[in-house]
Amino acid sequence: MMRGQRKRRHDSVLNVRSKQVDRRIRPHRARITLPAQSYHPLRSHSTASGSCFPKDTLALVRTARDANAPLKLVETTVQANDARKSAMAGKVAKALGGDLAGKTIGILGLTFKPNTDDMREAPSLQIIPALQAMGAKVQAYDPAGREARQLLRDVDFKAGPYEAVEDADCAVIITEWDEFRALDLDRVKELMRRPLMVDLRNIYKTEELHTRGFTYVGVGGPGCGN
Repeated sequence: MMRGQRKRRHDSVLNVRSKQVDRRIRPHRARITLPAQSYHPLRSHSTASGSCFPKDTLALVRTARDANAPLKLVETTVQANDARKSAMAGKVAKALGGDLAGKTIGILGLTFKPNTDDMREAPSLQIIPALQAMGAKVQAYDPAGREARQLLRDVDFKAGPYEAVEDADCAVIITEWDEFRALDLDRVKELMRRPLMVDLRNIYKTEELHTRGFTYVGVGGPGCGN
C-alpha cells in the first residue's frame, strides 16, 4: 500500500473514532448547565469578594514582587476591586441626589454571597460605613449574616426584608439571596418612604421595577441607571 493511501485510511479511521466519541459525549453536554439566576462571580455586580479571590490575588502580587517580576495587571485588578466597593456607596448617594444626611437606607444582604454566613471581604463591610459617613441611617437584614452584628456598628438589624425597607428612602440589594428575588414588590413600595431601589447584584429587570412604579438603579448594562 502506498504512503498516500495509508495516510487516507489512517485519517478515515480517526474520523470515524472521533465521531463515535462525540456521540458518547454529546448526551451529557446538556446536563452541565448554569441556572439563569444562580450566583456567578463574573456576573455584572458590585465587586469580586469573599475570602479566596482577594487573598489569592494579593498573594500573587506579593510573590511576583519578591521575584522582581511585578504583575501590573493583577495589581491594577486588586486596586480597581477595592475602589469599586467605595464607588457602590457613591452610586447610592447619586440615586438620592447626592445628599444622604437624614436619609434611611434599607440594606438587603450582608454576606459576600448567598447561601453562606461568611462575611470575609464582604462588600457590605465597606459600603455601609461609607453610607454612614455620608450621614445615612442604615437598617439591614441578612438571612445568615449574624457575624455582621460584631463587624458593623450603628446598624439597625431587622428580622426580615420588609422590616429592613420600612420607611426607607432607598433599598439597596448587596447580596443576591433567593429570598430577595421573591419579594412582594407592591408591599415593598407601600412600606418605603420613596420607591427607590439600588440593585448592586442585578437580580431584577429594569422594566419590571419601572412597571411597578420604582426608580431602579442597577450595575452596568443598558437601562441600569448608570
